[in-house]
Amino acid sequence: MLRTEPFESWDLTIPSLPRRSRLCPLEPIGVGTHLVESLTGYVARLAEAHATTVSNLVGFVLAEYSSSEAPIISARTKKTRSGTGFKPGTHAINGVAEDARRWILAAEAATCRTDLRFLTLFPLRQIFCKQRLLRVVQAWCPQCLEEWHHNDQSIYLPLAWNLRFATVCTRHRRELEEACPHCCRSFGPLFAEARPGYCSRCRQWLGTSPCSGSNRALATDSVERRCWLANALGDLLAVMSESEGQPLCETFRQNFSRLGPHKASPRFRDRPGGRRRERRPVTGVPDAHGARL
Repeated sequence: MLRTEPFESWDLTIPSLPRRSRLCPLEPIGVGTHLVESLTGYVARLAEAHATTVSNLVGFVLAEYSSSEAPIISARTKKTRSGTGFKPGTHAINGVAEDARRWILAAEAATCRTDLRFLTLFPLRQIFCKQRLLRVVQAWCPQCLEEWHHNDQSIYLPLAWNLRFATVCTRHRRELEEACPHCCRSFGPLFAEARPGYCSRCRQWLGTSPCSGSNRALATDSVERRCWLANALGDLLAVMSESEGQPLCETFRQNFSRLGPHKASPRFRDRPGGRRRERRPVTGVPDAHGARL
């Protein structure tokens, strides 16, 4: 007599699938460090990863994911400009104002990421003023680019290179460049065919070796002051994610009063009753190693 084996049981429950993103959710580079990536550089890397131009990526993809209340390309711009409507050269994307918020929301919606605000100064909007905060042209360290290329690391553009007061590379103690060594022209942080490490105008490589004649080493009399300022800004960028949600504005006021010159004003010099105000340590914001200052 023929024996039959029972069929195996199948679980027909449809498994839950994670949310799918329109664009590849590239991992941001350097979050929590001095050299955290900029949002403009991240958008350029996204375009490179999808084998398209920045203008096409922004005009046909990111623009669709921006809300109608906060579009990155307005309907009027699309009507008056030909093609995608992309406007090159904007530097406010990396800042603290409304432009930054719009681009953060659009990029996060298209990639399903939730951490792209840390590629801008938007988490520090309580203490930074948008005027004269960012460079209007892209800056870079040729030696950093060359090292990353030589070590097969991802080429990217750190947010610190977009800050107006960060004028030097502290790793190589040299000035940041703003003009292409090939065409001698500058360009904004995000152009239509931008590619990290390459000139947005002539498409030539911007990296160089330490022995290159274009290497502009810092003068001895200015190196310490300028490197200190660049390091201080880097420390602030490194702790952005840890400082989120803290009352930064009030912390800044308290720290300023503790560090301000005591002779500047009687209210900084004396307490009620005639006693001198004591110098106190800065508090409230964690340093780069996680300890609170």
